Amino acid sequence: MQVTIFETGYVGLVTGSCLADADNHVCCVDIDLAGISQHFGGQLEGKTFALWGLAFKPNTDDMREAPSRVLIELLLQAGARVRAYDPEALGEASHIFGSWPGLELCPNQEQVLDDADALLICTEWKCFWNPDFDLLKQMLKKPLIFDGRNLYDPEILKDLGFTYYAMGRGDSVRCF
Repeated sequence: MQVTIFETGYVGLVTGSCLADADNHVCCVDIDLAGISQHFGGQLEGKTFALWGLAFKPNTDDMREAPSRVLIELLLQAGARVRAYDPEALGEASHIFGSWPGLELCPNQEQVLDDADALLICTEWKCFWNPDFDLLKQMLKKPLIFDGRNLYDPEILKDLGFTYYAMGRGDSVRCF
């Protein structure tokens, strides 16, 4: 059986592990589409999302159980556009997705940001740890980040003027 668990956190990961031990294919997704949709008042059609990280973990191009796959499919089905970057998995993503309408695979992490409605972070690559937040604010339509990997301090981003959703972190702004 194929099972997808959204906004995993600790409980979701334990549940996913148990289901995987029972010979199920499990994909844990840290960014929940419902939360993104709620932020935009249920209107995702026509929105553009910058996505950092396609592989299921850093230092690989492996996308077999990557949360980005589910998230991209759901966003495209909702009528959104996705521009994605990953330091290693662009070739694998091209193989998986081909030329899906609404999906653009970009050669660098800055190009995905251009006039995007939000940044989604799905993999904790080192190159995403310390971005130029001033550049992010300039390139995104609004300073909005949905972080499935909890890379940044919510208080610092709030002070910088970002709306920041750190998935599964109790002290972050919640959208669920």
